Amino acid sequence: MSALGPPRSHLHSRRAGGGGAPRNLIAAGLAAVLLASCNFPTEETGSPFESTAALETAVAQLLTQAPWATPPQDLTPATPPAGTPPALGPEAPTSTLIATGCFDRALFVADLSIPDETILGSGAPFTKTWRLRNNGTCGWTEEYALVFAGGDGMSGAPSSALGRTVPPGGEIDVSVDLVAPTGTGAYRGVWMLQNPQGRLFGIGPSGSLPFWVQIQVGSTVTPPTGNALVYDFVSHLCEAEWRSGAGLLPCPGTETDPNGFVVIRRAPRFENGTVDDEPAIYTHPQWTPDGTISGRFPAVYVPTESHLLAVIGCAWNAGACEVTFQINYRVGDSPLQNLGQWTETYDGQWRILDIDLSSLAGEWVSFVLAATADGPATQDQAYWLTPVILH
Repeated sequence: MSALGPPRSHLHSRRAGGGGAPRNLIAAGLAAVLLASCNFPTEETGSPFESTAALETAVAQLLTQAPWATPPQDLTPATPPAGTPPALGPEAPTSTLIATGCFDRALFVADLSIPDETILGSGAPFTKTWRLRNNGTCGWTEEYALVFAGGDGMSGAPSSALGRTVPPGGEIDVSVDLVAPTGTGAYRGVWMLQNPQGRLFGIGPSGSLPFWVQIQVGSTVTPPTGNALVYDFVSHLCEAEWRSGAGLLPCPGTETDPNGFVVIRRAPRFENGTVDDEPAIYTHPQWTPDGTISGRFPAVYVPTESHLLAVIGCAWNAGACEVTFQINYRVGDSPLQNLGQWTETYDGQWRILDIDLSSLAGEWVSFVLAATADGPATQDQAYWLTPVILH
């Protein structure tokens, strides 16, 4: 298709700050979006972020309803060298460490059956098998279990014991018997592991992400539609390709890397001192004048009447922060397009983004989150709080 221009008349951003928490602001924004029943205004009239406490609570439940929504902390916080951004202090919960002092985490190795987008007949029985590696420090006993964590259950057992021990570094094939739904379309069920203490864990850098089975029922692939939450950028952080002027970056990175870094902050502290309880993508450009960092995410299907929402701002104690945030996108092989950009400084405020994606409806779109230093980059500590696409 031809390159699409950015929907400028449908892009709203607001500055906010003071003593209130950004979580309350984005929760209210999401509530306004959901209450509108996907009928978003094309021009801002008054404040779209006014909401009652009950509505904010409802939206907070939407964002946290999945059992993996409160992931464990990163266990090895870095100590910055002289001249690098100051440490922000411990900002993550410590509940992932069990009594023995070890932690649980898995690594996805392979789909041994039913790879994503497998086409099955209506009502067809099948067995999904994943190969997982014990990537934590706790040994998995026979009491550890595979558990259903959300999405489409497909008539599977909600929990089944692993049945054998898996030492750290060892691998295991875990299976579940399922039945394809009777209706045509796309179906996804997400699964996690559970330790004997009842704590869920999964894959990813912090052991917080689920693994899944995704099938198509019918003869053709049908993109998913109709879900309130379309895409969560935090959960898919390391599926993105992160780069700076120095080249490809690791994900998660190290907060002392002069080439730039990206990590997840589980309890981000914003520039006015507010500590939020929703996760944020924490980026820093390459530590050179006008340094950059960008993450290109895999293509996601954009349903009609979707919005991209986020809160952006500088981190606490980053007094010299002056960074330009940018959201770009690409459809297929078309040129990279810009959705908007915003410059943030260390002024005790943050910015709420609400971007109408109507011009991208029906497309598979690769989004790019980017941050650029405006001059020296030594304290350009940039937060993207709860960036999501909602329908």
